[in-house]
Amino acid sequence: MTSANKPPATDDTTPIPPRYWWLKRILLAVGVLILALAVLRWWWGVEAERRLQAKIDEYHALGQPVTIEDFQYPSVPDEENAAHFLKQAAATLFVPPDIMTDFADVCGDLEFVAEYANDVAKLVAANDKTLDLARQARSKSGVEWKFPAQSPVATPVMQERSAQRQLARLLSATATYYHHVGDDCAAIQTLRDSLAHAMTVRRMPGPMIAELTAQAIEGLAIATVEEITPALRIETESDQAASESRGARPQEVRGLVTTLLDETRLHEGWCRAMYAERREALDLVDLVSRGTNPATVLGAGNAPSLGPLGVLFKPMFQTDALLMMDYYSALADTGSESSFAAARDHSRRYPSFASGIERNAHLLSRALLPGMDRALELRFRGIAMRRMAATALVVRMYEVEHGQRPNQLTELVPEYLPAIPADPFAPDDRHIGYHPDARKAVLYSVNTDGIDDGGEYVRRDSGDVDWDVKDLVFFLNGDRPSGSPQSSTRPTTQAVKGEGDEVSGQRQTNQDAEEADADD
Repeated sequence: MTSANKPPATDDTTPIPPRYWWLKRILLAVGVLILALAVLRWWWGVEAERRLQAKIDEYHALGQPVTIEDFQYPSVPDEENAAHFLKQAAATLFVPPDIMTDFADVCGDLEFVAEYANDVAKLVAANDKTLDLARQARSKSGVEWKFPAQSPVATPVMQERSAQRQLARLLSATATYYHHVGDDCAAIQTLRDSLAHAMTVRRMPGPMIAELTAQAIEGLAIATVEEITPALRIETESDQAASESRGARPQEVRGLVTTLLDETRLHEGWCRAMYAERREALDLVDLVSRGTNPATVLGAGNAPSLGPLGVLFKPMFQTDALLMMDYYSALADTGSESSFAAARDHSRRYPSFASGIERNAHLLSRALLPGMDRALELRFRGIAMRRMAATALVVRMYEVEHGQRPNQLTELVPEYLPAIPADPFAPDDRHIGYHPDARKAVLYSVNTDGIDDGGEYVRRDSGDVDWDVKDLVFFLNGDRPSGSPQSSTRPTTQAVKGEGDEVSGQRQTNQDAEEADADD
């Protein structure tokens, strides 16, 4: 090839067109940005993990359970295990197919029991073994539900709670039936079985599900106390001399009163529930961080997996877990408070995040925490109703011995009570209120607003008492107003002070706990 035919030499110094220089710079900038984000994500992950582990170590140092493994309790032999007997009782429960009504309708409703007495008699007879197992459970000191350590933790508890709520309905219906046929000794014993049942359910290793189920069981028992106490037969000395007496023995009634006023295990159960909620928060963060959609975990149905987004935003979820753990820990500390006002002041308030970024960064806590204020209210309403139920039983004992109710509750001290139970909602430590001479005689608590309305209550359009307005009342004549459950539940505007239509009593004590339990 001649030099004339050779291709021109390439000039290595020919400049790259300007557009390629900008592309090179953009690619370099993007690379630096990706590297910086990777380093930031690494640091964020390490820091979030460190802070979360430090918080777990802090609670462990206080001797508190935190992780799933911490909630595995020592093994209890079946013969000493109350939970074992209750599981057997629930498993053997049988509803005869030929009865005319759903036995849940007769819980704490004496009029309904009277109308369907034959059906309820069949129900009680068919469950003789079930009732005996529940009675045996009351005498057992050990509790082990034997749920496996698994994730989600709440799953086995959810499966068991339905069976235990059905057992609670049977116990309530049975106690009401025993009173109807004049066997108040058996009625009181069955009510004590029911309260012991609630305490054992409260010791399930699950979160608020167990606590709310226990509150609902107690609500059924207290509704039954409200229904049967006005005509409760309590033995006198002459009755005790008669071999055929079926009245409740005074010591048995006092035993029921003592159980209702003993709140030590209530406080322990609340702390246990809050620690379990704290554990659930950790479990939820772990699941979501591995790609599980939080909607699926929270029971909203199967939702698309988050995939790698879960891993990417794991530090954000862990940071949110710190907020949830502090919140539940503060709520657990309210277990030692004796009044709602003190507990509310002690509990942590969920922050109002100003920006959308903050709200999105706390997605999990926003779904879980705001409803806990309602749970705190339910807890103290349960305490108030227990105290009023105990006081009503003592008022009945006084009435049997003196021929009339006391004019003032102070007349019960010290022979019947060491002190009048305090109103847990009253900001000034006053005792529960008492109106024996009203058309509808009541004991009452000032309720969540702390305002003494003198025993006034408000009825919904349905006819039921509205628990969220005016005072929290316990009807001493068993004549709690009621209405059709299909009716509107919008509150009426007229308050009633110990008055109302002469409608038969209807269980309502456990309404809030039942609804919250169903929504949990």
